[in-house]
Amino acid sequence: LSMRFTYDNSADNPRNPNDPPLRVRAGNRSSDEMAHLQLQVRPRRAADLVLLRESLYRHAIRRNPANPWSYYELGNALLEQDRLDEAARQYLAGLAADPTHVPSRTSLGAVRERQGRLDEAAAEFRIVVELDPGYADGHFNLGSVRLAQGRLEDAAGHLREALALEPGHAAAHTNLGYALRELGRLDEAVTHHREALRLRPGSAEAHNNLGSALAMGGFLDEAIDQFQRALRVQPDHVPARQNLELAREIAAELERAGLR
Repeated sequence: LSMRFTYDNSADNPRNPNDPPLRVRAGNRSSDEMAHLQLQVRPRRAADLVLLRESLYRHAIRRNPANPWSYYELGNALLEQDRLDEAARQYLAGLAADPTHVPSRTSLGAVRERQGRLDEAAAEFRIVVELDPGYADGHFNLGSVRLAQGRLEDAAGHLREALALEPGHAAAHTNLGYALRELGRLDEAVTHHREALRLRPGSAEAHNNLGSALAMGGFLDEAIDQFQRALRVQPDHVPARQNLELAREIAAELERAGLR
């Protein structure tokens, strides 16, 4: 489908703003000439929209194979369909076009993390924070992978860096709370889980996380309250229900032993 646009830039055109005529270029300024043919395509099924996006970016790559953004967007369309290997290939192609393209490297790291290839994910996220040290999500992603690898001090360092850059990053507070719990720094863990809950007040997961940290610190009554709050928000939250039952059992044992 194509459309041809013609322009009359001659002195015979009474609408020509220039007398004598001046050379006019294509562009987006008011003095330029511009013409766009735009089509709106609607799929019969909403689920087919991602297939249209996939087709669009494959076409864009054929027209300009040096543009990393087209590979990135195609990778995203494939990732949305859970086609992880194909998505990774597109992100790699985008990085071949531009090794400094942070979005492609970030998404490649996310794919590797989903594939369980944590060393490769960490390597990609490490490059991301080197390319853009002020990118909070870059530090969050690297810290989260380090947490999954059990490298707790390294994880905590990057998660703290993410929070220094973006104090309202709720997920970073959550994951830093996890890391600190595993490191035995329960007071700090509680602080970060409280902040995550403040940022996400309707989150059953946040209530459960705070309850777990409180229970580990011996604050059973408050922990039980948090587990109950989690279940009021989400009655089918299995970890909160299990934690509530365990906390009640421990509290009952302490009562019987005369320790409460």
